[in-house]
Amino acid sequence: MLTGELKQKCIAVLQKVVSNFQQKKAAVSDELVREFMNKNRSIDPTMPPAGSTAKNQAELAKDTTVATA
Repeated sequence: MLTGELKQKCIAVLQKVVSNFQQKKAAVSDELVREFMNKNRSIDPTMPPAGSTAKNQAELAKDTTVATA
């Protein structure tokens, strides 16, 4: 693989990551920030079971995977 091809793949992945970040950032409202910063909010201190976040991680990775030819 040539460096130019590698750069193009990196650019494609970074564009997806930045786009996803910008969309999620735009969805954050002042009300959501106030709720997050509320010192009286209840937080569930229990850890999720091992592997329970694997589906979420796979879903996020799908957006940034580049198919190889």
